[in-house]
Amino acid sequence: MKILGKIIATISVLYIIPFAAFAYQDSSRIGASVKISVCGDTIVEGKEECEQGLGTQYDCKDFGYIPQKIGCDISCAYDLLSCKSIKAIENTNKDNKEPVEEPSLPILMIGWDQNSDGQLTVKEFTSFITNWVTNWKSFIVLPKENTEKETVAKECDINSDKTCNITDFSIILYYLNSND
Repeated sequence: MKILGKIIATISVLYIIPFAAFAYQDSSRIGASVKISVCGDTIVEGKEECEQGLGTQYDCKDFGYIPQKIGCDISCAYDLLSCKSIKAIENTNKDNKEPVEEPSLPILMIGWDQNSDGQLTVKEFTSFITNWVTNWKSFIVLPKENTEKETVAKECDINSDKTCNITDFSIILYYLNSND
């Protein structure tokens, strides 16, 4: 009878105060998962455009430039610096206006190439860089949420990433004809 009484007492305690039986919890181990994007792990994730380790070849044509194979750079972005823009030339047949593939400057720089040689002479460069720096200064001082920022970017964004920065400036220097 004593054993039956203890069993009934234990069962009644578990029904009346169920949390008392499970009050102990081992908190010495806590599990958590954190997912981060890592360039070079052969998985395209987060803000990565591509991964070098995958060996995938891309083409400048996919981005509106003259067809040429490109790869993924060390920052897991497409290496578009070697791409040249397509210069559209009107054909005599007005129904057929296909672009003719002809090496030229990035679109934003074409108007400054007065002799159409695909490079900027020192004189052309001086005029262009003065204009570019003015627009770049305007771009960097405008707050992110300002609607005018996108308009200004169109005047100084050489590689079409919607930002005016040192990458754009390095592209400009690439097309400078240093033989003048």
